[in-house]
Amino acid sequence: MGGAGKTAIVRKVYNHHRTKNFFESFAWVCVSQECQIRSILEDVLKQLKKSPHQNSSNLTDTELLGQLRDIQRAKKCMVVIDDIWKTEHWDGLNHALNFEGTKTKILLTTRKQNIANIGFAIKTDLLNDNDGWELLKRKALPHRNIQDFRFEETLLEKIGKEMYKEDEDIDAIDICLMWIAQGMILHENHSDKDNLMDIAQDYLSELASRSVVEIIRDDPIRGQRTRSCKLHKVMRQLCLSVAKEKEDFGLRNLVYEGGTFSSFWHNSLTCAKMRHSIVNLKKSNRLSLEGLEQLETLIGFNSFVHQLESPAQMTNLRHFEGTVHDNQSLSNIIHAFCTSWKDCRCGGLKIKQGCHISSEEDLMIFKKLFNLHNLYIFVRIEKLFKELENQVYTSNLMCLFLSESEIIEDPMETLGKLPLLLDLLITDRCFLGEKITCYASLFPRLKNLGINDLPNLREWKVEKGAMPLVSKMGIHHCPRLEMVPDGFKFLDALTDLHLCGMPELGERISEEGGEDFHKVRHVRSIVVRD
Repeated sequence: MGGAGKTAIVRKVYNHHRTKNFFESFAWVCVSQECQIRSILEDVLKQLKKSPHQNSSNLTDTELLGQLRDIQRAKKCMVVIDDIWKTEHWDGLNHALNFEGTKTKILLTTRKQNIANIGFAIKTDLLNDNDGWELLKRKALPHRNIQDFRFEETLLEKIGKEMYKEDEDIDAIDICLMWIAQGMILHENHSDKDNLMDIAQDYLSELASRSVVEIIRDDPIRGQRTRSCKLHKVMRQLCLSVAKEKEDFGLRNLVYEGGTFSSFWHNSLTCAKMRHSIVNLKKSNRLSLEGLEQLETLIGFNSFVHQLESPAQMTNLRHFEGTVHDNQSLSNIIHAFCTSWKDCRCGGLKIKQGCHISSEEDLMIFKKLFNLHNLYIFVRIEKLFKELENQVYTSNLMCLFLSESEIIEDPMETLGKLPLLLDLLITDRCFLGEKITCYASLFPRLKNLGINDLPNLREWKVEKGAMPLVSKMGIHHCPRLEMVPDGFKFLDALTDLHLCGMPELGERISEEGGEDFHKVRHVRSIVVRD
């Protein structure tokens, strides 16, 4: 986003006395959208050689590159490339400014995320409310200490603080679905193989790269796609003002009272302006989803109330989130994921009471669950968990929630081998034993860990090298846990630790004489609650 302060910050660094003392020669060039590679390189050479009147236009390209190489090898140089827009522009400049054996440092400013990813990126965030108001006062009210300006400052304070207020987080999938429903997302200029959701995500990524929206959380399950974003208040007001010019957004409220849902749905589509629909279900029987084979997104499926007769025919499905309560529905969905739903990149599935994993046939279904990305299990597993040992190495699981599983043996060795696991929550009598161990090299990518409501857990051992990336951890209501593991002192990435319902353990990590404080002194935020 233009005006976010990128150039101002870089200029501060560029003009700082420590920078001037460290480097011997400097160059600052502005690229913008119209980039003339040759002209920019001539300008860089002129500034590095401190020869403002030098004419380099008569040099051949080889001679120009040679002089740039020589000056950079002779001196420590700093080059700022301001407001670069395209990667091909960087490619054209890079070969002339990034010679081996030189000590040149190159600083880029850009509005495009793909260019920022070229090197070590520093994001310029928007100002918070207080800092934004202080900046506005300095710029708008330079005479604010004079009595006559007091009233003006009070009036502008209300306006200014409102300007800098940011809106709430927005679920990215909701935005994409609304764009598609509004007919804004088309296959034009895209391959027919690209589904509409992927095209919408590309548009959202482009807006983020231009800082029109701010990415709050990426979704690694969808290949670094966006999970949630934020729209600045000023931009939101602009969007609302444009939206007021639209009289009809195509919203229709429908009532389904029975019959074949596909016929009801297709009849509803005869309304030319309908793009969003709210369907009120007046029928208590299970709703058949037959006839929706072209569906790309299915969220909120529940086998209690929905019936999928032939999920394997839904070959266009790209996003699925649902809950199953019986083994037949579970088997059908897992079979679809392993066959026709292979391009469905977000497999969020909750397995609840009604499903059971007790026989060899059940175990075969359970093993295939590791092909999913998000998995929430609320059923007993007991001794069968150890049977999954060979399944973990090829697992796609990134998020795993285990509850009421009543696992007998330590599950950490098996779980720790899941190669892509990012989030793990073990809760509500998931484990009935007394001791768990996180061996070295286990949980190589884990970032968030929760251990809750394990009434028998007494000892937890963490070896050096385990969980190297874990940054957030919560331990709640494990009353018999005697102490914080010694290995916590090796968790260098841990920034947030939350303890709840364990007052004695809380005392052990107290900064004032706690026996275990030395194990967590590096943790930035520690919260202890009764």
